[in-house]
Amino acid sequence: MNPTTKNIVAVLIGIVLGSVVNMGLITASGHLIAPPPGVNLADMDSLKASMHLFEPKHFLMPFLAHAVGSLAGAFGAAKLAANRSPLLALIVGGFFLLGGIASSFMLPAPAWFIGLDVLVAYLPMAWLGCKLAGKPAYRADQMRFARLSRSVSTVRSDLLRSSNCSGQELAHPPRGPTRTGNRLGPHVPAWAVHTPAQAAPQSGQWPSPKR
Repeated sequence: MNPTTKNIVAVLIGIVLGSVVNMGLITASGHLIAPPPGVNLADMDSLKASMHLFEPKHFLMPFLAHAVGSLAGAFGAAKLAANRSPLLALIVGGFFLLGGIASSFMLPAPAWFIGLDVLVAYLPMAWLGCKLAGKPAYRADQMRFARLSRSVSTVRSDLLRSSNCSGQELAHPPRGPTRTGNRLGPHVPAWAVHTPAQAAPQSGQWPSPKR
C-alpha cells in the first residue's frame, strides 16, 4: 500500500478507535459514578439544565473518557502509520481537541474542568500514545534526523576550518617577495630584485626604469 494512503487509513482508524473508547467510557460513567438525581446523561438538554448540580467527582469520568480516547486513537494511528507516526498521532489528538473545545461551548462546564480538559486530555495524551506505540517508523525518523544533524555538523566544521585557514593566511602573509623568474610582478623592474649576484644600488644611484 502507498505510504500516504496507509497514513490516511491509520489516522481514520485512530479516530474511530478513540471515539469508540471515548463513548464506551462515557456510557459506563453513569454506572460507576451515579449522576445527580433526575439527570439524564444521554439528554443534552437535561445536562445543560442540571450542570450546576454536578460535583467534581462527576467530571472524573468525562475527563478519563477524553484522555484515554485520545491516547488509544493516537496509539492506533502511530502503530499503523507507514512513517511520520508522531505527526499522525498529533493529528488524531488535534481532532479530539476540536471536539473538546466544541463540547465546552455546548455544555456550561466549570472553567477549571474546561482548562484541565483542553490542556491535558488531548495533545499530551496523543504524544504519550505515540511513545507507547514504539513504532519502528518513529525510530527511523529519529535516525534520519540524527544523520541530517551529523551532515549539518560536518558541513559547518568544514566551513569553519576553511574560514580559519583563510584567516591565518591573511594574518600571516608569506615573508619576502614572491619571485617568478627574475621579476616580482608585471609592474616591478628587474633591478628592484635583490640577489646575491646583484647588490642593491647605493642611495642616489638608482637607475631609471627601463621602458
